[in-house]
Amino acid sequence: MHRLAGGAVSVDASVIVDFHLAVRLALLEELFSGRLLISDFVEQELMEAGIQLTAAQTVALSSTEEWDFFGDLRRRKPGLGLGELGALTVAHFQNAILVTNDRQARQAAEEFNLPVHGGLGVLEYAADAARLSGQEAVTILEKMIQQGAWISDELVDRRTRPLTPGRREPPVDAGRRDSRLVAIDSYRSVSNSGKQNRQPLNPCCNARSGSL
Repeated sequence: MHRLAGGAVSVDASVIVDFHLAVRLALLEELFSGRLLISDFVEQELMEAGIQLTAAQTVALSSTEEWDFFGDLRRRKPGLGLGELGALTVAHFQNAILVTNDRQARQAAEEFNLPVHGGLGVLEYAADAARLSGQEAVTILEKMIQQGAWISDELVDRRTRPLTPGRREPPVDAGRRDSRLVAIDSYRSVSNSGKQNRQPLNPCCNARSGSL
């Protein structure tokens, strides 16, 4: 079972904007119906961008412990925006999976032992859950990249890195495995040919470091 199949998820603006620009925001809401969390900082970013999530639950920081964590994280990771800081704080205190394409946010999540996925992982989960065919996932990924989404080679490599020695690969349906490989190959082809022409996605998300 895919790790995104259960439990709450805390999503930042980078992933939401990608699905919005691909005109597949409804898919994101459907996949995480009843468990989609956004911080009030992410909500503000989305409002400024004219994007509305109807199925998301907004979580505002309220306790001293939450604000202390937020402030400490902000001092330790000055490159993170308020949205990423809010998403990380929500993930930490709500026992949620962080969903972000921001490299620094992903690194911070790993430092705090928070499970983390990006937009590519969401598409992989959608295919695993039979909500998308492999080709549909490829098409959405290509559209995201054409619209300016930045999904780094590092993220792709993490999704396809060799298994740790001594561990056996869990059974994977051959069709799903082939679809995943097609998606990765397609991503690399489009990514390598389009990097020079990419523009920032949106004013609310144009300060990403690493990947978007």
